[in-house]
Order: sequence, then C-alpha cells, then structure tokens
Amino acid sequence: MELIVEGKELTNQESLDWIAEKVKVHLTNLFPNISVIEKFGFETKAIYTGVSLHGAADYKVWVGDDTIESKMRSYRTREKYKSFELTGDVLQLVTNDYRPSEEFMTQLYQDPYNVARAKTYRFNKILKTAEYAKNEESWVHSTAKPGDTVYSMRLLRECSLSQFTFQNHDQYISWNKEKTRLQNKTGQSYESWFINEDGTLNYQLMIETLNQAITSGKMTFAETRKANEKNHLAREYVNHPSHEKLQEEQRRLDIYYRRQ
Repeated sequence: MELIVEGKELTNQESLDWIAEKVKVHLTNLFPNISVIEKFGFETKAIYTGVSLHGAADYKVWVGDDTIESKMRSYRTREKYKSFELTGDVLQLVTNDYRPSEEFMTQLYQDPYNVARAKTYRFNKILKTAEYAKNEESWVHSTAKPGDTVYSMRLLRECSLSQFTFQNHDQYISWNKEKTRLQNKTGQSYESWFINEDGTLNYQLMIETLNQAITSGKMTFAETRKANEKNHLAREYVNHPSHEKLQEEQRRLDIYYRRQ
C-alpha cells in the first residue's frame, strides 16, 4: 500500500520508511528526557486501513475490504468447529465450520454496537500428562489417558479485563474475582448489562462503561449499580444464551469420559 505525503505519491517501501521515521519522531516528542530512543531504529512491517482490537493482544486487520486471519490468544483461528444449540432436551448440531474468533473480531470491526453472541463449540486437544496429573480425580476412572485426543466445550468470552489499565494490583484482583464469579454463575460476566433489545451485545458501550468505572477507582462493577445498595444486584443477572447448551454438552462429555 502506498501513501501520498505532501502531494507526492510514495512507493510501498518509501511509505513504510516514512512511517518508521515518524514513529521515532513521535516517541522522541513524547519522551524528551529518554535519550536512548535515538539509539534505536524502527521498522514498519505493513500498512493497514482498519483494525479490530480485543483485550491486550488480540487483533484483526484490514486493507480495504481484504483481511487476514485474526490473532487471538487461546483460539485456533484457522480451525473450524462444530457448534450446537439446545432445543428442549435435544442438543442439535448447528454447523461444522464455526470460527469463533474470526466471526467475533469481524463483527467488532463492522459494528461494535451490535455484536452477535458467541456460540457453544466443541474443542479438541491432546490430554497432556500435566493436566491429567492436576485433575487426576476427574480422569482416573476415565477411558481417556495422557496422549489421547479429548474434547471439551468452549464459549468465547467477549469481555476481557486485559484491555483496561487498573490503578493498582488490588483493584485488578477485585475486578477479576467479580468477573470470574459472574462467569461461573451465568456463563458471562459484565455482558449482562449491555444486551440490546434484539439480543446482540453493545460491546462499545460495555468497554467504555467499564473503563470509566475502573479509571474512577471503583473496586467492582457492582459499586456502579444502584441495585447493589439493597443487595438486589442478582436480579440484574442474565445467563448467556449459550450457557445452558455449554453445561449440557459438558455433562454429556463427562458421562462419555466417565469423569467424576
């Protein structure tokens, strides 16, 4: 991709070099007392026209309408998974080619105010010795042994605390405990308070609201809710639409593997 600077059209390499030079100038202006910046050179790998970001290190980039696969920790972005839905007591296969991170990151880019909720999907992995030993009570009577391919059920977590800057470690620990407790109870954390009428997630409003609470020094999200003053916050909890499916399929896998 080429840039036009002061009326001059640069080649792709000239564009990359121009950006690298400006990055160094920008950092020098930001940190005038850090002379070591002058000793380093910067390299621009590529130029993109759009990006969606999630957490501290998850991203997906675009050049016009073209894109590359997302980078999302703990997710295999190239793989396709089986996704399920629960109809009554029957668990039905919805698709064989669900790509949770790709769909999520694309929707963040297209419309962060209306993001479709994630689906339950089946994830395969190698049962490692360390995991087997750590959860030996669960696996000891199982048909699976270390080295076998085993399945587990997963659900993409839309809310990530890693994208926020906490004032201190105690504040982070407090928020993380609250988030974990909500996830265990409802299958989601703060998403409950940012659901649109059509069931989609207002992701943009969620991260802006959480960031405001964190930067203002709140130790929990509950402190921002009036219902918490009368211990009625639980009335505002909403289960993730795929939470029941996740639990049911996990229960079936426990039976299949004879886990306790």
